[in-house]
Amino acid sequence: MQKKGTQPPTDVFISYAHEDKSAALKLVEELKQRGLRIWFDKDEIRAGENWMDRIREGIDNSRFAVVILSHASTQHNKFISKEWAAIQESCWRRPDLPVVVLQLDDVQTPAFLQEWKSLSCRRDSDWNAAAEQIRRQMTTGLPRKSSRVRGAAKQDASKRFREIREALTRVASPKRTATENER
Repeated sequence: MQKKGTQPPTDVFISYAHEDKSAALKLVEELKQRGLRIWFDKDEIRAGENWMDRIREGIDNSRFAVVILSHASTQHNKFISKEWAAIQESCWRRPDLPVVVLQLDDVQTPAFLQEWKSLSCRRDSDWNAAAEQIRRQMTTGLPRKSSRVRGAAKQDASKRFREIREALTRVASPKRTATENER
């Protein structure tokens, strides 16, 4: 689903917290050794470019998204939050976009990622196995969890988006004076 005039398609988009860069680089190298084209921010975003636009393009032009979960990524981080929101938005527009959740630490998986089965990668020897499993799933497909789990996650996300939209509407609308309210 490549957009006209954008970057060429890639196989895998990698989402990670800055603190997990060395782990992400291990995965990138393992996937590249298997002949996969990787979208990795440090290689794809140049100085002066709008990073969020480039991330959205990267997600939209990728066949898979890998989200690396760790203690660092699950802390409230505005950059990760925006990136995960972009992945979630892409998943709604593109139900064919599989997401691989790669857990570095024993952390709670965010609601929108719970519909995909997680891979654990807690030791150096796990990188080879994780990369091979991702490569294999690219050819066979990645099953989502039950529709009940997907429905619950979608309801939670929809509710949160409504709350955010309502809050933004309240902030954006000019305050009325007492005289205007009486009319």
